[in-house]
Order: sequence, then C-alpha cells, then structure tokens
Amino acid sequence: MSDPTVPINPVPTVVPKPDVEFLKETYGKGDLNGYTFIIPEYNNLDKLTLDYGVQAILDLANTSIAAKLRTKVKLDHELKKGETLDAFRARLKAKSPDGVLFTQEQATAWRPGTREKSANMLMKEAQELFSKGDVQGGLALLEKMKAKLLEDAGDAAPAPTV
Repeated sequence: MSDPTVPINPVPTVVPKPDVEFLKETYGKGDLNGYTFIIPEYNNLDKLTLDYGVQAILDLANTSIAAKLRTKVKLDHELKKGETLDAFRARLKAKSPDGVLFTQEQATAWRPGTREKSANMLMKEAQELFSKGDVQGGLALLEKMKAKLLEDAGDAAPAPTV
C-alpha cells in the first residue's frame, strides 16, 4: 500500500531567480589571459535601481542604445564592394540629401534585438497570409515588400540604360 502523505505526481516547485546573480568571466587573450572577474547580472529592476540609481541606469541604457544604433547605421550604409568613395557619397547624398542617415522616426521605432525583414521574408509571410485567406494582410505585406525592394534598388548602383 502506498503512503498517503506522499503525492504520486508531485508538482514541481518554481524557484524564483535571485534578484542578482554573479557570473564569472574569463579573459581569453592578452595580458590578462586566464584571469577571471565577476560581473553582476540583475533579474530585478527594483534591485538594480536600488544598487545603481536611476540616473546611472539611464546613462548605461543611453550609451548602449547609441552604440547599437551607431553600428546599425554604419552597417546599413556601407561602401559596396567595387564602389568608389565618390560613388558611395553620391549614393548617400541621393538617399539622404539632408545628410541624416537615420531619422527621429526611425530612432523612435527601433527596438534592440529586432532585425528588418528582407523582401524574401515579407513575401513568405504574405504567401502564408494568402493561404490562410487573409487577402488584406497579404496585400499589405506585398506593399511593404515593394517598398523594401525599391529602397534596396535605390541603394544599388543604377542599372545600365539601353
């Protein structure tokens, strides 16, 4: 006979993460190769705010956002293989006559960790919507795909005229 005090299928207990965990990082090269250091990883915004203060957290967030956007803008506006610097600058000038490569609207809409969908990805999503009977949704994605293709074509070298 089984013991009635022991559940047959015990429910697993959820153990909450601590407010802060400490991770060990190791230098892999250079003068400090093999040495380690400990970094905090916060899982609780209240604890983070208590330890660092709001202004320090905002400063860290703003620095991180600026670095990520700087990299994104640079990668989005690279000199293409075989393109001369003059042609590159002319292409940038045509695309952004005011010299602004990333607008306030784009900065407001940007979210970390998100990537812009390619024309092929938009086409696949449109096809999925069409197959589910969502014609309006599919057409909206096709419009986005068209705009993306036109934007990409504007970045490319002009097609030769015949």
